[in-house]
Amino acid sequence: MEVREDLSLEEGLKVLEELLRCSVWLEERTADLYDSISSRMRVDEAASIMKVIAAQSRAHAETMRALMKLLKVDDGALNEEVCLKLTKPVGPVTKKLLEDVDVLRAVGSKEFGEVLEDLRFLESGIGEETYMRVLQPLLKSVLIELKKDVLSRCAAWDVKELIVNELIKDVVRQEALHELLVRKASKVIEVEERRKDCEEALKK
Repeated sequence: MEVREDLSLEEGLKVLEELLRCSVWLEERTADLYDSISSRMRVDEAASIMKVIAAQSRAHAETMRALMKLLKVDDGALNEEVCLKLTKPVGPVTKKLLEDVDVLRAVGSKEFGEVLEDLRFLESGIGEETYMRVLQPLLKSVLIELKKDVLSRCAAWDVKELIVNELIKDVVRQEALHELLVRKASKVIEVEERRKDCEEALKK
């Protein structure tokens, strides 16, 4: 997604409202995805990693809700079709992965391998494409305009800007961690399945 640089304050706030609302949707769907994978995972250690990512993704959704309150942005009704368009290509990939995983009875190395690259793309896409390249610059331009207004200065926007930036940075750092954890989970599954195969072979 790209955002025009010449947006008025009113236009910027409207886009920001939609983007934050859809970020909540995206993080919640991502959490659903990891919960779904975790519940089907054959390897307990890898399932635990998926649960951690799911929990942190839900925490990110709460962070986005907190940003909306901090910036006094409306957190009204959500339109999934709007969010799928606004969060391209990450949103549609998340929805498709959910559908693909839901039809699986179990997730082992083969099944996880088939979705691994999409999961890595998803995590890097949320952090880099959605938050760093779109949300953060948009927040910066909107806050600059807000601080120009005399009345807005009474709302301590300098302090709010600092809080907003640190929260976004923290979410981006965790998205990078999720990408790393996904790769490590793949290794854990491979090692555990080889170990079990070896134990079975020794019993024969």
